[in-house]
Amino acid sequence: MVLEKHDYKTSSTKLKSVVDKYPKSGIAPEAQYWLGVSEYKATHNVDALLNAWRKIMNDYPNSIWADKVSFAF
Repeated sequence: MVLEKHDYKTSSTKLKSVVDKYPKSGIAPEAQYWLGVSEYKATHNVDALLNAWRKIMNDYPNSIWADKVSFAF
């Protein structure tokens, strides 16, 4: 995965594509989680991370990924 290679810009683009194309899929909440991580790693912008994770809380509240990020809110 490009995230593991520290190519955060490419990673963010690919993960956003997954979320945008397949928002109802089971993989979308996880992709949104890693999108936040990738954007944070690329920019060190905490707001980017929190916005991505807030989207999980709003769009996928019953997912395990919402549980994982709930500590941040």
